[in-house]
Amino acid sequence: MSPNIHSLEEEEIRAVNRGERHITIHFDGAYRFSYGKHEYGCGWVISQNGVDIVSKSFGGVSEEPFSSNASEYLALKDALEYLLISEYFEFDRLTIVGDSRLVINQISDKWKMNEGIYVKIGREVKNYIYLHFHKNVDYKWTSRNFNQKADELSKIGLNNYDK
Repeated sequence: MSPNIHSLEEEEIRAVNRGERHITIHFDGAYRFSYGKHEYGCGWVISQNGVDIVSKSFGGVSEEPFSSNASEYLALKDALEYLLISEYFEFDRLTIVGDSRLVINQISDKWKMNEGIYVKIGREVKNYIYLHFHKNVDYKWTSRNFNQKADELSKIGLNNYDK
């Protein structure tokens, strides 16, 4: 199954853009080791001024060892890449919201990245944020209860990728 992307129509996005220029990314990742395979799922939602604009779920199998934290970082990286290549988003402020304390605290420089399977992709995400968004980014940890859409999308990606 290819990635699921759901988006507002172009005119709806332009109408939202006329207001305050604040984008929020909610992201989540899921992981399981099953029958010798490292399976992952990722999901994210991009909203502007409280209106969900676009969401995506995707998943797959990693040939190399993988982890829950790596899938969280992969979801965030994909959302940031989408935001950069999209021609519809104009914004002054970006808020990144996730339910992984580790990821939020590491990308906001509150915690160091030490060792782990996630470190390579985590550093890529930090560099990506620094190069493209660093001046206008806020980070927020939230409980899974307030990250339900991204959580559901990550589980869809985990359970429905092309096997």
